[in-house]
Amino acid sequence: MSLGAAQVKELDPAAAFEPGGVFKRAFAPLQRALDEQFKRRNANVKYPSDLLDPTPWLTRAGKGGPGYEQYRAVSLARHCLDVMFLGALTAFLLWKSGMLRPDLAPDDEEGFVKALTRVLVIALFHDADKYVGDGRSRSPTESDVETVYRDLALDRYVQMTSKEITALVSEVEQRGLVNALLLPAISPLDGQLTKAVALADRAVGDAAGRAAKEGVDEDQALVDSLSERLRQTFAIELPRQRVFRLRHQPAILREIQLEILDSVPYRSGLPPLVLSVNGEELTFALPESLPLAELLDAVQQQWADERRPGCEPART
Repeated sequence: MSLGAAQVKELDPAAAFEPGGVFKRAFAPLQRALDEQFKRRNANVKYPSDLLDPTPWLTRAGKGGPGYEQYRAVSLARHCLDVMFLGALTAFLLWKSGMLRPDLAPDDEEGFVKALTRVLVIALFHDADKYVGDGRSRSPTESDVETVYRDLALDRYVQMTSKEITALVSEVEQRGLVNALLLPAISPLDGQLTKAVALADRAVGDAAGRAAKEGVDEDQALVDSLSERLRQTFAIELPRQRVFRLRHQPAILREIQLEILDSVPYRSGLPPLVLSVNGEELTFALPESLPLAELLDAVQQQWADERRPGCEPART
């Protein structure tokens, strides 16, 4: 089975990331676990006189950091969230297109929410070795996974054991396969879910590697790598996208960001694959069906209708 860009739009994957969508529901138990971990680590802190402990999710590097200075540095939390987002998008397309049959029917939303929680757990744990923080990237061990599992008290929120998560993470990493026989067997459905996470992680890794070694734009490389991997692995065709950067006052960029959140799903069915604000710079991806000039014209028209002063963002 294959999916063209028009079929992807019909599946409306952007709906998965809306406030009441399946992503938020699937992420809820992990969010509670992360929130409670933060509270436990700061239970005795007298704020604001004492410094808060941000937890290893923010103090450890997911990409870059010591020994990897040529890479753009991002926290472990940011890297895991990137893999969660792209893995969830991939899993949604597999589910809605019927590629998860017979284990999961396209109309079984509750079943998919449970499966998506597993995707998010795998994505959160796939770099458990970096959470432990011994300096170098390697394949996570069962001990690494157990440490994260224990710190999160995950058994209170998700019905997955640390051994089960270790098996799934090992499948994603495709390293340390000597231990495969000692870990629980993986179901066909979990096999597809781990493929979704692995695809997301490798797309992020490809982009970071190309930016460090070839000097290409990392965000454009991410969009291109994701599209290529979806095409090769699952015969899913995404609409072609281009990454842009605009510099302006943060209040103006916020208006443009809101327009992107409205327009991109309408044109492509996808959520924005890249959308971030860093001070006075907005970075985003647009499908080819939505020219940048048209997007900016829509924003300026809204300003005119609401009698706001018009501004022409500097395009880079």
